[in-house]
Amino acid sequence: MNIQTEILLKLIEISKVNQNEFGELTGKRPQRISEWKHEKHLPTIKQLELMADKLGYRLKFDLVKKK
Repeated sequence: MNIQTEILLKLIEISKVNQNEFGELTGKRPQRISEWKHEKHLPTIKQLELMADKLGYRLKFDLVKKK
C-alpha cells in the first residue's frame, strides 16, 4: 500500500465519517476518494495536507537519517 493511501485512510478513520461525508468535508468528489482508496490514482502530498487542514489536522513528516 502506498503511503498516500495510508494517510488518506487514516484521515477518513479519524474524521469518523463515511466516504461521502468525507468528500463533503474536504471538497473532494466521493468518486475521486474511491479511486484513491483503491489506488487507481494517488492523492498528492499537497492534496493530503489540504484535506488534513480542512479537518483541523496538520501533516508533519520527519526524515531521519539512519545511523
